[in-house]
Amino acid sequence: MMLYLEQLQEKAPPTEHILVAIDHTAWGRPDAKTLKDRTHEYQRGASQLKLVCEHSVNPVLAVLDREYGNASWVLALTQASIQADCLMRVRKNA
Repeated sequence: MMLYLEQLQEKAPPTEHILVAIDHTAWGRPDAKTLKDRTHEYQRGASQLKLVCEHSVNPVLAVLDREYGNASWVLALTQASIQADCLMRVRKNA
């Protein structure tokens, strides 16, 4: 991730937002060649977003799918003091 941030910051002016998309959907890739020991590791999205925000000189715009458009996610953002603009898609019943 650090290499990715460095490359983004080389190409983007410091006033330009970095767009971060957060999605919980598992995308199957049945034809992809992978190592046998490669697995999916679940990590809390808030901690990853905080890490990006802390290491980026650019402002961060996080776009979240509807699974993150809930009160627990908003609380996680505020409790972790994450400095990002967020655009969330919420469920009809939320």
